[in-house]
This record gives sequence, structure tokens and C-alpha cells, in this order.
Amino acid sequence: MQLWWVEKYKKILNQLSNYEIIDSSKEKQVHCYPSAIVGLYSHGELTVDPSRTPNSYSMLDFARLIRRAYFLDRDFAKNLAAGGKTKPRLLIIARNQTRKIVNVGEVVAMGDELGFEVVVSDPASHTTVDGIARLVNSIDVMIGVHGAGLTNQIFLPTNAVLIQIVPFGNLEKFAEYDYGFAAKNMMLQYLQYSISEEESTLIDIYPRDHPVFRDPKSIHRQGWAKIDEIYLRQQSVKLNLPRFRPVLKRALELLT
Repeated sequence: MQLWWVEKYKKILNQLSNYEIIDSSKEKQVHCYPSAIVGLYSHGELTVDPSRTPNSYSMLDFARLIRRAYFLDRDFAKNLAAGGKTKPRLLIIARNQTRKIVNVGEVVAMGDELGFEVVVSDPASHTTVDGIARLVNSIDVMIGVHGAGLTNQIFLPTNAVLIQIVPFGNLEKFAEYDYGFAAKNMMLQYLQYSISEEESTLIDIYPRDHPVFRDPKSIHRQGWAKIDEIYLRQQSVKLNLPRFRPVLKRALELLT
């Protein structure tokens, strides 16, 4: 048992049992419980299959449990049709190494022009889960390049919009499986944007006639390690603003 991990996720763990957390490898006394679940099993990536859970619990139920654990107030995203003076809030998930949005300043300006209150944040910069949870729960539209930062969609209010930016390289199925299905199952509204060759920083590394561009399937046939090396670790994104603008406008439409 890693104490740092237990401490980091203690608020979630406390929702799963009425009993104190113990380190069974160090316990010297007998503990008696009416029942216990021993071991872990998975339904898939960020997925809860209602047909395999007691009382048909779903990802939406899990999202509500998370909101309860962190005392998050917003159950629903902003409804623009209802009016009001506040702007919808747009969060751009920042990445400091691979898969960055290199022209993030231009994206912020475009979001502001379209009527969003724009926030840029790197989830890794938050020292506690509480901080990122409160931020994301205040958001109506979240944008992020495919990667672990998108797991923070769990804190979004119901009916918020998640926009996943898919790096170049035939990664659409991976992207939707990892984060798109989860978003839909949590009653979020999901948009997926696949970048073009011109929007990929790989054009600064490889010639345009290289298999990386002309035959991505040949890279896939070399196995996941090669896919990860080239399309995930070497690549960042420079969004084509006129091409991406309709996606942001569609996000606004989904909030009405």
C-alpha cells in the first residue's frame, strides 16, 4: 500500500466503504466485516458496465459519487438558452511536454472572441485533487489533446462539452475508446477533432513523403511502442484556427 496514493484519493476511497482504510500487510489483529470485495477487476478504460454492477450502477452514477466526494456544487453545465450575464467557461488542458497546443494563445483569443471565459490550466500543476476538481466542475466546455489529462472529465458537470483533439496518426479509435465513450456514458456532450498533417509538429521532424505521413498503418504494424514513440511522444499540435473554429461554435450550440 502506498500511503501517498491513499492520501491523494482518500475522499474517493471513503465513499466506497464505511470502514477505516487499513494496510493489511502490517495488521496483526483480526478484522471482522459483514462482507468484503477482494481484488480488482475492470470493465474497460474509464468505464462502468451497468449490466455487471449491483443496482445497475453506471459511469453517470460514478461521476455523481465523485462530485459528492469533493463537495462539487455544479450538477449541470450552463444552459445558454436560459440567459444570464455570465459567460460559459472554457478550459484548455495545457501539457508541458508532448502533445502541447503550441499556439494556445491564439486559441485563447479565438475563444474569447466567440464569447467564452477562457482558462488554461495544467492538471499536473495542482498539488491536490481538490484543486483541479473544483476548477473542472466550474467549466462548461473542456478542450484537451488526447492524453491522461482528459480523465479530469470526471469532474465536469452533466451536459458539459468535452472536445478531444486527436493527434495525427490514425489514432481516432484509440481516442474514442479511451475518453469518448466515457464522456457519453457520463452524459457529457462529446466532440472529437482530428488534426491534419499541417497541424502536426511532426512536419518539422519527418519529410512529407515519410511513412509517418503517407502510411501510418505501417507504423501501427510495428507495435504500440512505435506508435507511442512517434505519434504520442514526438508530436505536438498547432491548431488551424479557421478549421477549428466551427468546433468551438458547435460547442456553444450544444450548451443551448
